[in-house]
Amino acid sequence: MKCKQKKIGALVLTAALAVQVLGGCQKQAGDVSGSGNAQGSGGTSGTADVSAPADGQAAGSQTGSSGGEKAMGRYLESEMELPEGVGKICGVGVLEDGSLRLAGEDENSISRSLWSSADGGASWEKEELPEALSMDRAGQILSLSFGPKGEMAALDPGYKPIIFGADGSGGEVSFSLPDGTASESIFELHFAPTGELVGLDGSGSLYLLDAEQKKASLCYNESGNEIAGYSFAGGNLFTYGAGGIQVYDTATGELKDTDSVLNDNAVLDSQASDGATPAGGNRSLMFTAAEGEDEIYFCNDTGIYHHILGGSVSEQIANGSLNSLSNPSMSRQEFGVLPGGDFFILVFDAADSSTKLLRYTWSADTPAMPDTELRMFALEDSSGLRQAIAIYQKNNPDVYVHLEVGLTGGDGKTAEDAIRSLNTDLLAGNGPDLLVLDGMPVDSYIEKDMLLDIHDVVDTVNGGDGLFENAVRAYERDGAVYAVPTRLSIPIIQSEARILDAAGSLESLADTAEKLQAEAGGSILRSADAKIITYLLYRMDSANWVGENGGIDETAVTNFLTQAARLYQTSGTADSHRTEWSAYDDLPGAKRDGVASIGLMMGTQGERIELGNLDSMWEYMEMTSVNNSNEQKYPYRAMQTGSHAVFIPMCQIGVSSRSAAPDKAKALVQELIGEQIQSTGDGFPINKAAFAKMTEENEVQSGLSIGSSDGEGGSVSLEMSWPNAEEIKVLSDMLEQADTPALTDHVIEEIVLEQGALCLGGRQTPEAAAANIMQKVKLYLAE
Repeated sequence: MKCKQKKIGALVLTAALAVQVLGGCQKQAGDVSGSGNAQGSGGTSGTADVSAPADGQAAGSQTGSSGGEKAMGRYLESEMELPEGVGKICGVGVLEDGSLRLAGEDENSISRSLWSSADGGASWEKEELPEALSMDRAGQILSLSFGPKGEMAALDPGYKPIIFGADGSGGEVSFSLPDGTASESIFELHFAPTGELVGLDGSGSLYLLDAEQKKASLCYNESGNEIAGYSFAGGNLFTYGAGGIQVYDTATGELKDTDSVLNDNAVLDSQASDGATPAGGNRSLMFTAAEGEDEIYFCNDTGIYHHILGGSVSEQIANGSLNSLSNPSMSRQEFGVLPGGDFFILVFDAADSSTKLLRYTWSADTPAMPDTELRMFALEDSSGLRQAIAIYQKNNPDVYVHLEVGLTGGDGKTAEDAIRSLNTDLLAGNGPDLLVLDGMPVDSYIEKDMLLDIHDVVDTVNGGDGLFENAVRAYERDGAVYAVPTRLSIPIIQSEARILDAAGSLESLADTAEKLQAEAGGSILRSADAKIITYLLYRMDSANWVGENGGIDETAVTNFLTQAARLYQTSGTADSHRTEWSAYDDLPGAKRDGVASIGLMMGTQGERIELGNLDSMWEYMEMTSVNNSNEQKYPYRAMQTGSHAVFIPMCQIGVSSRSAAPDKAKALVQELIGEQIQSTGDGFPINKAAFAKMTEENEVQSGLSIGSSDGEGGSVSLEMSWPNAEEIKVLSDMLEQADTPALTDHVIEEIVLEQGALCLGGRQTPEAAAANIMQKVKLYLAE
């Protein structure tokens, strides 16, 4: 079953995202100028970080060596030029003669071609592509790997191997695995330096594949651990999975002694703690051969490293925080050394669905660390934030952005603890240059003059790309702008027109929901537990709680809890299953308040009113498709429960008024709300040029079908179609009108969720819950 699940998952990703899982290749050792050598004995076990800044460095400070003399030399990243007409890379590798081999397709995937380069990618010569790998014969290719003499191994969408020898002979091959399973259970292929082909199947086992004999035999399984991924590096095979890193001698097939230093330093999860899968999946960690017999290079999210097997240290020779290695949208697919010593990494960039071939070249004249460090604080980590930082870092190699995360999840610290510690640093003048204000008391920071006016940055970008001005000026006071949401989402309601007309406030929405339930029974809203319903409605209504004096109105809180309790009773029936808050803990990327309009099509088994927080074109496409496929039965609009056009601010940025480098900090903000960075990430961009790019028709997503079932045999399917120009205008207008941010203070939100769940569950009255909320919030704000 595990094998089938992995294959189905890969097929779904391929269909939904048109992502090519690009294969590996033979790697050759090369001289790496300036990289130095890690010492195999002595020293302290761990990493020798040759480029990271010292902890505790002052905000906006100059970086450099402790002795005052600036350390020089750094690997610089650049994008390699591809052969003429190639827009997508299927696979790349260095052959044993040092030449670079590349298979690619044109931008429209009409033709496929094979190329070689004898000068490390400076120029390309076209080679003859085997007919069986042409677009006419093979169609889509999921992966393609090169062997040491130019052998090729590919997988088609059905996971059937297509294998060619160095002489170009070969074709589709079917293997029978020892347990009788067909070779279609193999989903990854790589060549050993000897030319042997090894495949990984869905159960985590490796097989030696003999194309001539059509035989498959188990190999490199001495440890007995399930393997998630593998790489060849010289005479060694590196496998990694739940059992850590295992190293095999490819000459004997025997398992070598465990390298504890390698396990400690190379095995890294994604840096972002928002549940995002590490970019590149199993290929996030890759190895290639270095100069000596037991010398290797490996790369992961944090950089490129040199390591001697059995040694006491792994030397970081390229800092991932200064290039694309730290960008969560970049899936690393291949890693190797070019003749002359440059590194290359093949990546798939999910931000624009493109493949890129990146080169890392040693520059002796470049400072090892940028001249200036900007410190940025965020209460919680996110892949979107790291993605934005990585893009800025690549555009500005003279500035290092050091992200400090308040809640890491490993030290027991609460949001209140993290904010208190931050405030202490800010008041002492030791705080960060920039603040990601999500979950933090923004208004309090403005009142205490802790944020710098950045209206000039907003005006500059607005005069060029254009911005959704109401939202971007949400924190404007007397002409000064103290913070900007870089992205946003919109509370939304979708239902029948007569229901929308009657739902102008939480109270009228509750009246309507109760009436519908009395008439037809069943669940009117999504069936969820008390905490989820509180969270969903809180984000829609909390902006209405703030009075003219800036404080929270207890009467408004009481009314919210009263109506929320009524709506909770319509969100399920006595015998219905309610989705629990904890059910989302192990679902990376899933939102507790996401929009799932297809539920409206489930009849009595689904909801009658869809409420959610709209933050993606995929969700909007589902909304419009549900409406269009049902003869406009299910219109939608922004959900306003009061007089404000509410939005959920995302990645709100402010500059500390005590920053030592305010101009550079403001320059970073300008790039964060500029078109390039705004064209990637979660949520809708605040930048209008980026929004226009985002809403261009996506042919991959348009035409896909989705389905939903009730677990009792009932199901519906929906063919998705991209929103038309009129529907895009409706979305743009909703973003244009958004003018008031929801309360996003993490501490206040946790207080409301705790008391709200008790109230909705019938364990205390709305009045008592509101009084508790007010008391706890006052204590928090008084600190």
